[in-house]
Amino acid sequence: MSGSTPEKTVLRVENQRFDDMNIFVLPEGSTRLRLGTAIGKTTQHFTLPQNVVPRGVRPLRFIAAPIATPQGEVSDEILVTPGDTVVLIIP
Repeated sequence: MSGSTPEKTVLRVENQRFDDMNIFVLPEGSTRLRLGTAIGKTTQHFTLPQNVVPRGVRPLRFIAAPIATPQGEVSDEILVTPGDTVVLIIP
């Protein structure tokens, strides 16, 4: 077998709230992409799609929106490289 397996890039979400939160990634110059739901009072891991961080360093923002609302808080820009584990804490 030739070629190499791309490194997984992971977002670790520490949801310290009681509310369940929808988690989105907001790639530069693109629309938001839903990664999944972070259940209240848990830590969960989401693998970022390879096309979001194909290679090199990419600036990303993340959105955590309570299930009942379409809006949410947007994180500061974070520089992400394939294979990174990014941590998002929802206080």
